Amino acid sequence: MRGTSVCVVTPVFNEGANARLLVDRLRAVFADLPYSLRIVMVDDGSRADTADLLDALAAEHAMVGVVHFSRNFGHQAALTAGMDHAPADADAVVVMDSDLQHPPEVLPEMLRRWEEGADVVYAARVADPTAGLAKRLTSQGFYRVLAAVSDHPVPAGAADFRLMDRKAASAMRGMRERNRFLRGLSAWVGFRQAAVPYEPAPRAGGQPAYTWRRMLRFAADGLVSTSSTPLRLGLWAGALLAAAAVAVAFAAAALSAPGWAWVVAAVLLVGGIQAALIGAVGVYVGRVLDEARRRPIYVVRGVAGFLSDRGALVAGSDTFHPPRQ
Repeated sequence: MRGTSVCVVTPVFNEGANARLLVDRLRAVFADLPYSLRIVMVDDGSRADTADLLDALAAEHAMVGVVHFSRNFGHQAALTAGMDHAPADADAVVVMDSDLQHPPEVLPEMLRRWEEGADVVYAARVADPTAGLAKRLTSQGFYRVLAAVSDHPVPAGAADFRLMDRKAASAMRGMRERNRFLRGLSAWVGFRQAAVPYEPAPRAGGQPAYTWRRMLRFAADGLVSTSSTPLRLGLWAGALLAAAAVAVAFAAAALSAPGWAWVVAAVLLVGGIQAALIGAVGVYVGRVLDEARRRPIYVVRGVAGFLSDRGALVAGSDTFHPPRQ
């Protein structure tokens, strides 16, 4: 065996009932597996009732630890905090959502692929009966664009639901950029990776936290985090405009078209391209500013369960390195 200890990391935002169901199903799955299980649940600034329920779970089950954020920092920050607080002796770290759309019953197959030698095992959606047509089409389009422009493309259908060997998890902890796209970071890290197909289950309860606005922002984070292609568009646009200018000159001479019409069209075209490129540069400059501020990725208000002996860490900066074995 490659290891005997597995830590499952999951963010929780106003869905305490789902968290209890997840713990029960994880315990049932691992009851037949030769691994010890610990669960790190990250309270991403939830309401008091969810925070209290998570603390109750930690008091009820010795395997559960809870990290409470000082406010809502977002899904990717919560996953990062969970990995940071995973026990030092965990041989593998699993990240998954708490709404049970990532079925715990897929974990035995993921662990089997890990035992066969894969360092990262990611769950890949083969179908999503819970998603509408618009969401499926936009998701497919996003992964195709990402594959076209990224040096380290994210496999189509790959979710944040993944298992990482201790080496891969340690490498992921070392990357502390503020605007995080963990699927892209996992692709960049490398190691031996394997896919396990899965079909997302319906939400166990509650409402999805990801609105269309948040999904668009997440897609932009993924594109900017994995590629600098938008900045190189200026070179391509310049070459195309030069060719277009020559073509317009010949067309104007051949058609005897009014000169002012071509001038107006050219000005609008150039102006639109310039505005788009300035916007792209602004996005990257904003990301540089975020990194230059060096603010923490998240701030911890307190911890519970088996994490209590570590104290309430205010973590997330580049200088934060949890003790590792």
